[in-house]
Amino acid sequence: MVSNKLALGSSTYSKLSLVFWGTRGSIPVSGKDYVRYGGNTPCVELTDGENIIILDAGSGIKELGNQLVLKTGPLKINIFLSHLHLDHIQGLPFFSPLYRQDVVIKIYCGLRSKHKFERSIERLLTHPLAPNLMPAIKAAIEYLPFKSGATLEPFPNCQIETGSLHHPGGSVGFRINWLGKSVTYITDHEHSPKRVSSNVMRLAKQCSVLIYDACYSATEFLNRKGWGHSTFEEGMHISKKARVEKTYLFHHDPSKTDEMLDAIANNLEKSEQPVYMAYDGLRVAIGKYS
Repeated sequence: MVSNKLALGSSTYSKLSLVFWGTRGSIPVSGKDYVRYGGNTPCVELTDGENIIILDAGSGIKELGNQLVLKTGPLKINIFLSHLHLDHIQGLPFFSPLYRQDVVIKIYCGLRSKHKFERSIERLLTHPLAPNLMPAIKAAIEYLPFKSGATLEPFPNCQIETGSLHHPGGSVGFRINWLGKSVTYITDHEHSPKRVSSNVMRLAKQCSVLIYDACYSATEFLNRKGWGHSTFEEGMHISKKARVEKTYLFHHDPSKTDEMLDAIANNLEKSEQPVYMAYDGLRVAIGKYS
């Protein structure tokens, strides 16, 4: 039985819609214990039906790409990477739009120089990590490094605020302000038990939707300090403190089965906070229906 806290969402698009294509962390998982929540690593799509923003390029981006190439006409795609750890970029070689000529892809990353950023992505697409895929790529790719803390404008009337998070090697959080709504994306962040990060609060304050790294429980967190992830309890705390309209927990630990995640969802069900479990394929309508 899937709880109401898990099932909340909509298959009907509003003017602005959100789709979770990958909600698992660290590595993809599969099998009978991972059916309801899915096993793809992080990838979230935000679209108004014309413009496309993709948050991270984990294994979930493969199915998203398969859907995008069904569209006719040119595509302009904006990919924002929280960081370059493998579970957040491993789907790129299998992203079908890369191999279509009428596609423009802008890839943003806040952690490295343009040379190191571009080289890291190209290494993923070439020997010895893969066959040399570079000659097969037809899309026009633009690499856009930025300094964490900058505000970006990928297209008119969309501003994206950024902020550094606490993770080994670094990570960046995003707040997308678009069509009068705001979606905040906080992944691969280890919270402090003493206080909420000022960057997290700034990005999350009164946002329409918060997507938050809830890899562990508070008990598990005690033995995983320094690993760079947070808890579902902290997600609930930030949701309340920042007065978020709706919070979706994701980056589920690969060891957590459907049954284990259902238990967390049941705890969320008992709370008064608007906090829900994300799963692969969840669609969330944001704002007014068109």
